[in-house]
Amino acid sequence: MTQIEQIKTILRRDGKINNFYCVDTKLSLRLAMHIDVLKKRGWEFRTYYANDHEKNYVYELIREPGENPKKLEFGNSEHIAISKQGNKYQCRKEMIERSKK
Repeated sequence: MTQIEQIKTILRRDGKINNFYCVDTKLSLRLAMHIDVLKKRGWEFRTYYANDHEKNYVYELIREPGENPKKLEFGNSEHIAISKQGNKYQCRKEMIERSKK
């Protein structure tokens, strides 16, 4: 199994992956490059630092090619990824009742 296939398996299983995990498990030292390849293939991610003290970058899966966007939780509110601008996503608040209609 190639590195990118292993990364896709982890993303499907856990919903996210980070740099430290890839280095600790000796999966890959070039996670960002593999994520870039997946983005070019239509995968969408939300990216952030795991905490303020370390530069551990987390890639959270929003959508695989052909899937509907997954709801993301930010604190007490819910957001749905609606559009991509460059490497950042704009999000719109959605009420649970409104999204069920």
